[in-house]
Amino acid sequence: MKSVIKSVKVIARATDEDKNLIVGAIEIAGGFILMSGDGINDTEALQMANVGVSMGSSCQVTKDASDLVIMDNDIKSIYLSIMWGRTIYANVRKFIQFQMTMNISIVTIVFISACVIGLPPFNVIHLLWMNLVMDVLAAISICTEPFD
Repeated sequence: MKSVIKSVKVIARATDEDKNLIVGAIEIAGGFILMSGDGINDTEALQMANVGVSMGSSCQVTKDASDLVIMDNDIKSIYLSIMWGRTIYANVRKFIQFQMTMNISIVTIVFISACVIGLPPFNVIHLLWMNLVMDVLAAISICTEPFD
């Protein structure tokens, strides 16, 4: 089973027993599994998979067992949802990294100047304007970035 798991990337037209065996074997091997299903027989494999995807025409039990429900019946929608999900995740990470860098810099400047000079270099209005500019510019730059 290990040699089959390493060489196969996509499996189609498998029985429900085969799906459960394959998903269980990949999970034991430490792999990442995205399983798509549309019938009641797929619910166990969908629950075992890391990400379970069902289509719009699937039965309600399958939709309840899956993590992601694609409203249309197009396989391309699965690809697009994964790509947009990855893009949003990467953009949120970039936004948080930018915000943390700017906030740590501002806090360090305020703290050091307050200790050395005895007065803070910025008043409340200055800090609010810096925060507003940081949030708006970061949001605009990250929201306009397309997926790969």
